[in-house]
Amino acid sequence: MSLASITKHRAVTADAKMPLPSGSQFEVPNGILHGFHIPNSSLFALNISNAQPINHDEALRQEIVVACLVNGEVSKEKIFLSRELESRGASFSLECQAGRAELRVIGPAEHSTEILKLLFKCFADPRAPGQTLSLAKRKIAAELRYRSTSSRAMAEDAIRRLLYCDADPRHVEDTEARIRAIEMVDRTDIQNFPLFNEAHLVIAGNIDPTVAADILSEALPPSAPRSDRPIPTWPYPTTCPGSTRIEVPGAQHTVALGRPVRLNSAHPDYLTACLMNNVLGGAFNSWLVEATREEHGLNYSIQSELHCRDPKHTGHWLVHFSPNAGDLERATSIVRSVISRFSDSKISEADLDLQKNAYVGRFLVSLSSLSGLCALALSEAERGSGPDYMLSLPDRIRAITMEDVERVRSEHFQDRDFFTAVAGPNPKPVR
Repeated sequence: MSLASITKHRAVTADAKMPLPSGSQFEVPNGILHGFHIPNSSLFALNISNAQPINHDEALRQEIVVACLVNGEVSKEKIFLSRELESRGASFSLECQAGRAELRVIGPAEHSTEILKLLFKCFADPRAPGQTLSLAKRKIAAELRYRSTSSRAMAEDAIRRLLYCDADPRHVEDTEARIRAIEMVDRTDIQNFPLFNEAHLVIAGNIDPTVAADILSEALPPSAPRSDRPIPTWPYPTTCPGSTRIEVPGAQHTVALGRPVRLNSAHPDYLTACLMNNVLGGAFNSWLVEATREEHGLNYSIQSELHCRDPKHTGHWLVHFSPNAGDLERATSIVRSVISRFSDSKISEADLDLQKNAYVGRFLVSLSSLSGLCALALSEAERGSGPDYMLSLPDRIRAITMEDVERVRSEHFQDRDFFTAVAGPNPKPVR
């Protein structure tokens, strides 16, 4: 099959002054392939992500297809995927989170062709015999019940229930409701389900990306792209209901604070917002870590996160922390005061420079491995960018000014009316 190469380049980082391998993009059935040919490597790596499901039904079917692919025989030829990959020295993971499926594979370059053929054959026809489907359902149920023992997981799930309406695939039902919905799915619901539709694929290592594109094009039949169907705009809540409490056995509490944020990964302010989130609590040297952990010793774990990876839908801003027993009220009060200071006060140039240097450093370290390179390229691909734009990240980070930070703070980080979820033993309301 003839494939049109969209772009090709050879880039040089501003720091290392070392040429990176050629990056290419190809149009393939159901997506775009981004490739980095590294001839001197003995390995290859592949990362794939899908488009966001448009409703709960798609998200549920996707979760079950993923479980079948990971745990049992699939396709008409009854391929046991994990066994076949491991027998060729490859490792892989395939996970669903908040409606997004991502595959990660790394293995010997000498087996790359047969590994790719196996993968794409399974994705093309994800049939599962009754035993595989039944086992997949039971394993999902076991995982969900295990998750329900984690105060952090329960608090974060409660925030998603408060923020996203029932129709939104990011809405998380309670554990038993999800298990009941999974039990209703049968084999016909998942047969020929297009797991990676409107996919972004990144391959790196000692394999010609053109060969990978040919294999993929031969194995995967085209399916109707999800973007051809109307994408709902789900409403955000307009009022804050206060605090939600979830009882989770154990000794540890987790508090989650969340609110909508009018950003997605394609927004021009996204990178600046990520940097600002690191100043608040997304990095070890952050305001929240210093105030609650280093100054007062109130907790071990605290972090702020932007959940805005989908380029088509806005997301939410989350802060979660696990205070020591007896410090729930005090820790929550300090966290809220730090968030208020973050919303009202200018970030210092020293804080901004620290997080810029840390961001660029993590980027350059990631480029030193195939897995890191694929993860970075996939993140940029999901935003609609190619390899050349990815390699300009250090320059884009350094170009962020104090004026940019102040504008983004005033536009996106002024609202302090957070939804609150507290999970733990006999949880009490917090103010």
